Amino acid sequence: MTAPDGEAAFRGPEPAPTNDAAPLGDATRGEPARSKAIPGGPAPDGKAIPGGPAPDGKATPDEPAPDGKATPDEPKPAPRRLRSAVEWAAVIAGALVIAVLVRTFLVQAFSIPSESMESTLNRGDRLLVDKVSYRFSDVRRGDIVVFDSPGGRLMNTDEPLIKRVIGLEGETVGLSDGLVTIDGNRLPEPYLDLDILTFSLGPMPGCIGGDSPDRCTVAEGHVFVLGDNRSSSRDSRFFGPVEIDAIVGRAWLKYWPPGDIGTL
Repeated sequence: MTAPDGEAAFRGPEPAPTNDAAPLGDATRGEPARSKAIPGGPAPDGKAIPGGPAPDGKATPDEPAPDGKATPDEPKPAPRRLRSAVEWAAVIAGALVIAVLVRTFLVQAFSIPSESMESTLNRGDRLLVDKVSYRFSDVRRGDIVVFDSPGGRLMNTDEPLIKRVIGLEGETVGLSDGLVTIDGNRLPEPYLDLDILTFSLGPMPGCIGGDSPDRCTVAEGHVFVLGDNRSSSRDSRFFGPVEIDAIVGRAWLKYWPPGDIGTL
């Protein structure tokens, strides 16, 4: 049956609406639908998605560069060779400072330059000199000491000398019949070889009461020293008593040759 004006008398039932959303660009309006971006995947229009890889291989702000090079936001590591060189330089500098401090204030190595102390010490022997003891204690008779050379016309060297302390300040050292006396009493010297005798070398300078060839009274602040090899030693018989302030230290340990290591 037709309507009077030629239209259909009734329309069929309308399709029921669905819950599916129309894609971007309403297809019902004749526009093409646009696909949505998938989270974590590339955007369909070629733009980078945060958290995902860029389509052209370049790094996004949240990712490291694919070729392993640092991005502008990452600090570059310091060169290892430079860091190692700085560390070694610090170690060497520290060792040098310690060596200088030890040599200046504690212990100093010394080499025997002559035969004047044979046979206790031979030419070429090496020993350590204790530079601390005399800061806290007095010089003692029998000590082997290293001291600054008197120099001048008396000695032809400015190198330190090494001798044994025989007389202390205020004592009178005598030389008689090849023996040494202290204030008139014979001085036992077990460190000497049996055939060693002690004779005068002439007037002894710097003694209280004048220069005598066989007697010397030691002034305050001085000591009288002799070499153990009396016939081959220039000592207080030649240049007089030595100032205590000129003493570098006490010979403490012989460390060379290896077969003769021991304290003195």
